[in-house]
Amino acid sequence: TGLSAVSADGVVTRAEYIQAVMETVACLEGRGMSAGAAPDDFGSYSISVTPPPGYGEAEANAAYDACYAAELAAIEAPYLDSIRPSEVEYQSSVTSCLADLGLVEAGAPWDEVRQVVTENFSTAGVEECWIDPYRFEE
Repeated sequence: TGLSAVSADGVVTRAEYIQAVMETVACLEGRGMSAGAAPDDFGSYSISVTPPPGYGEAEANAAYDACYAAELAAIEAPYLDSIRPSEVEYQSSVTSCLADLGLVEAGAPWDEVRQVVTENFSTAGVEECWIDPYRFEE
């Protein structure tokens, strides 16, 4: 289970988190679901689930909840809390990322940064700066 993935020191590593995500997917597949996991924002993973024909929504939700509780629930929040920055760190990283693109000056005020993002969201790199300014690597 996900709890067994946590090392003896109680710190959840990225590898342990990913293992728990994959165990959640395997649990769902063991319950007849089609499931997969993909990297999501800020170092997390999202799990996609497609129930087999004949599964009702309540049955599919119950299966997901059971697998999540057994494999991932105990370690996901501690892991994500350990890697996610504070709001100030996030704002600083977005500003630096946009400065690297030449769209703002380093240290620009947050209101200015938000305006630049709003006006240039479709510009190459801007969406990536906003969603994941840390550029997590797999």
